Amino acid sequence: MGSDESRSGPDLSELDLVAAARGGDRRALGQLVRTYHGPVTAYLVRLGADRELALDLAQEAFCRVCARIGSLTNLSGFRAWLFRVAHNLFLDHHRSAYRRRVVVPDTGPQVLSAAGDDPVEAVAREEQGDRVRRAVGALPPSLRSAVLLRYYHDLSLDEIARVTGVPVGTVKSRLHRALNALARSLAEGAEDGGPLRVRFRARLSEDCEPVKGA
Repeated sequence: MGSDESRSGPDLSELDLVAAARGGDRRALGQLVRTYHGPVTAYLVRLGADRELALDLAQEAFCRVCARIGSLTNLSGFRAWLFRVAHNLFLDHHRSAYRRRVVVPDTGPQVLSAAGDDPVEAVAREEQGDRVRRAVGALPPSLRSAVLLRYYHDLSLDEIARVTGVPVGTVKSRLHRALNALARSLAEGAEDGGPLRVRFRARLSEDCEPVKGA
């Protein structure tokens, strides 16, 4: 028992926890589930799922990951893998609902848990929370997911590429288009649109290379 506790204690890094979980340590696996349950559920809600659906999809994602973690070869890719499973479950549900002509509620991004002091969250809290959430929620799904993964969940460009199944260049292009759209949307008819536009434009120089025709 002491050995299990030492391998899955609170001081272990995520990489150590993933390695222990892959080796069958249930405590380590449980700690990973507790760490990511909130962020994964929040991501699904922000994509457009209602809370009940998001919880169901998150549970299914964790069940699949728990069942397959023993075959994980890239330990550092655990987070991207988990988000990819959840992302694909949402897309599968959305396609199935469309075929049944059932409308999946598009509630826009709702903050269930914070993922660091990122710029988009800061703008939402300090200045235009409701408008930012509505603007992000109005983006096309592919652009919305890129923004959510990058600025709400702090994934790297490489991780976003693995989650969404597209090249890094496509991720950059989507972020470029999304941030341009958000800058325009938040600047329209708002007295403080100038500062908001500047903040989103600043993200373009940090994350995105210029894209022709964007």
